[in-house]
Amino acid sequence: MTSFVFRLARLLRVHSVTERLQARALREALLAEERSRRVVAEQSALRDAARESIARNIAGAAPAGLLAHLSRAVETISARVHEAAEAHRKSAERVDAERQRYQEVRQKRRALERLRNRRKQEWMTNATRHEQTDLDELASRQHRSGEVGS
Repeated sequence: MTSFVFRLARLLRVHSVTERLQARALREALLAEERSRRVVAEQSALRDAARESIARNIAGAAPAGLLAHLSRAVETISARVHEAAEAHRKSAERVDAERQRYQEVRQKRRALERLRNRRKQEWMTNATRHEQTDLDELASRQHRSGEVGS
């Protein structure tokens, strides 16, 4: 009996490589999303600290110029927070898109692997049947020729 050959083996290899590449792209997207999340948190913390500074200076008799400067700083930082939040939103969307592509590629590879396993199991079953048929035929010939038990 010939050895098992899966005709779609090349396609399965292509899907396996594609899945690894897509996993890498997903990992990179996740790292970028994490970095952008940290930037949002850092910028938000800066904004909150600036607001607290304004509140402290309002309570004390701070010069109007200092308060105006702090207010502009809060506005600038708030704009950065908004930009960082937008960048984070886009990176989260990229993660979702990369995860979707990864799941699609993974599903295709797994389907091909299941097909390969079924085909191999069928091949093994047929090989076992052929072997049993050959053994039965040999035993039958030996029995007819009187070789059994001699």
